[in-house]
Amino acid sequence: SQYYIYQMNVVFDQDGEYSLTAASTDLAGNKNKKVNYGDNAVPKSFTIDNVSPVISVSYDNRSARNGNYYSSGRIATITVHEHNFNPSASIVSVTAQTRKNGSSTALPNVSSWRKVGNDIYSATVNFSSDSFYTLDVAVKDLSGRAAQKFNKEEFIIDKTNPAVKISGVANKSANKAKDIRPIISVSDTNVNPADISIIVHGAKNGTVFLYEKGQLKKNATGDGDINFTNDSFSFKFDNILKDDIYTLSVVSTDYGGNQNKFVSVTEEGHLLILQQIR
Repeated sequence: SQYYIYQMNVVFDQDGEYSLTAASTDLAGNKNKKVNYGDNAVPKSFTIDNVSPVISVSYDNRSARNGNYYSSGRIATITVHEHNFNPSASIVSVTAQTRKNGSSTALPNVSSWRKVGNDIYSATVNFSSDSFYTLDVAVKDLSGRAAQKFNKEEFIIDKTNPAVKISGVANKSANKAKDIRPIISVSDTNVNPADISIIVHGAKNGTVFLYEKGQLKKNATGDGDINFTNDSFSFKFDNILKDDIYTLSVVSTDYGGNQNKFVSVTEEGHLLILQQIR
């Protein structure tokens, strides 16, 4: 007897979920008893997936200042469009530091993935505490196909007002010392020297000192000394010589938009008295 081999090729080149069965009956009516599928792990059903997952990220708070500073928390919603979604290969990575390249702080919680629509899955991250954050997302579907590389995002949450301190002279004081050198100190993790204003105004002499927008615009009190670091700003007056009743105002706004106004009003409308007694 002579055997013949018949072969037919079927090309599956479109995305879809397929099932495959094979059966044969010869001219005598004999049917095949089994099918040899070779080394295929899942011979009867399989999926063709040529489409990569698509990642998108949205935030409920997009009110940034100075690039990527936020004065209130924000929630990130990560959305993945993928028919063959694989949660175990969909990774949301978050880092949190006191500032860029600083010490680590507590990480926000990343929610579990949930299906929110046809082939749409989402997870959320609640960034609620002061910190420098990074967010990265990497996704692969069940076929191992990876989404386009996500551009890691960086931003700062800063909900804390700057701290303003005045030293070198007491409030509502009369001063007879030869040297009257008040010191204005501002401390903040994200201090912005370009958004600090200091005004010294005399009832008789008018404005004798004005520092605005990072510039010393008027100074009739001597040279003074400005110091600035990553988290502090200070100005030490050289000397205030003229007798007067002075009002001192300090307003500091950090990069996140948090503001502290050091303006006190007494019954006479004066913050402090600097008076030389000879």
